[in-house]
Amino acid sequence: MKKEDIGLGILAIGVLFLVLKIATYDFASVEHKKHEVKVEDTNTNNETSIEHKVEAKIEEVTHKVKEVITEIKEDIAKVEVTNKVKEVIAEIKEQEVVVVIDKKVQDVKKVVADVIAEVAHDAQEEDVIAVIMSEGSFTRDGDLISDSNTKLTWQDDEASKNTVKALVSSQNFYLGDYNNTMGDTAEMYCENLNLGGHSDFRLPTITELKTLVNPNSTKFVYDIFQNITKYNYWSSSISEMNEKDSWYLYTSLGYSDTHPRSYSLYVRCVRDN
Repeated sequence: MKKEDIGLGILAIGVLFLVLKIATYDFASVEHKKHEVKVEDTNTNNETSIEHKVEAKIEEVTHKVKEVITEIKEDIAKVEVTNKVKEVIAEIKEQEVVVVIDKKVQDVKKVVADVIAEVAHDAQEEDVIAVIMSEGSFTRDGDLISDSNTKLTWQDDEASKNTVKALVSSQNFYLGDYNNTMGDTAEMYCENLNLGGHSDFRLPTITELKTLVNPNSTKFVYDIFQNITKYNYWSSSISEMNEKDSWYLYTSLGYSDTHPRSYSLYVRCVRDN
């Protein structure tokens, strides 16, 4: 047998084996494997896409949160500035109020000074007469004090520092009957007073009351008067400016002024010697 024949036989056998191998090869399995590979690739791609979307969403939310935080910080800053402005405005208003009050006080002081000056001018002659008259001597006799210069005798008992009356009752005052002194009034009290064997007392005039003021003493009233309050004593003198008012003496400071006749003030009676 020739070598060529042997070679062809071996080649034929190899081809036959290859054909058989191909015939028995599991092409379905190969296709399945290809499908699995494709699915895996698809899943991988899907997973990658989802991760990208999630990352993008997280980045978007983070950006929004940062924007909100920035807005909140800006609002807080505005509130702090607003509060500071309010504090400054409040301080300015407080200072303005203090200035206004101080100005009002100064205005009131000026008005009071002008009124006092006007009253002092109007009563200057009366004051001079009162001072001259009060330079006389006083003598005590029990609950009575006599002035040898003015020829007046004053009540100075316990009641003279405790008795408080109006000149006109509230009812008569509000009815416009300003000169009706009937009832529980200062003038009726003096008319009914019986002291030291005397019953002819009356309410003093403002000029007579001023004779009790000592211009050389810080007590303003002569020391011989033991029963005297530091407040206001009624006089019978009606105000020239307003018939509703009458003059009173403020013994604590030694000056006189007017009040409505319905006010209740202290009462000290006097009689002529």
